[in-house]
Amino acid sequence: MRNREQRIESIAFDLVAGHIILDHAGTRVLLDTGSPHSVGPDGQLDLHGTPIPLKRDYMGVTASDLEKFVGTRVDVLLGSDALINFTIVIDVPDLTMTLWPNTITPGKSEVAIWSLMGIPVVEVAIGESRIPMFFDTGARLSYLDRNISRRYPVVGREVDFHPCFGEFETEIRKALVSVGGSEATLRWGELPRTLRRTLMKGGPQGIIGTEFLNTYKVGLSLHRSVINLTRHDA
Repeated sequence: MRNREQRIESIAFDLVAGHIILDHAGTRVLLDTGSPHSVGPDGQLDLHGTPIPLKRDYMGVTASDLEKFVGTRVDVLLGSDALINFTIVIDVPDLTMTLWPNTITPGKSEVAIWSLMGIPVVEVAIGESRIPMFFDTGARLSYLDRNISRRYPVVGREVDFHPCFGEFETEIRKALVSVGGSEATLRWGELPRTLRRTLMKGGPQGIIGTEFLNTYKVGLSLHRSVINLTRHDA
């Protein structure tokens, strides 16, 4: 029997334009905690002996459809439904995602989360506001409710995408956020109205994307409803 304190497996990944692409035995896997379902053409992905069911598409979007937006081959989209089986630790400087047993969550600062439609949500402090946000590793940019984001000056414009919406252009602003007392300065975009109405119904007022992972190693346990944050420079 494995020691419960030992990691199960480490999987290397490439960071492609802010997207985490796992190299899983030659299969290119996009890690997307913002998707409640995993998607792929073969019906199943074996993740350390655990069979992960794969839908052929989600809302009409297949894994291969993502390639034109991400800019690299995508064989499988690994959504939050697969992650309930493990605790994962994402370490961008080391370019590894480590699987741990659900009995532990490695890290220093533990923060409570909850799920909405299977997607992790965490409370974030920005300025004097405390708001719930999706934690979405499928989003390279972070997004903020327009009533809050417009308190901050525009620093540029960028083109981003949503699989069900296509490409769009957004103004970019910078603001300091705190997650359980752990701070980071992030770039924030503003979602188009149609996407905002679709994604933000039910409570969350923003999205924390992968830029947050440049500052923190993040341990995520959907099973225990916590994340752990450890600064890379600590």
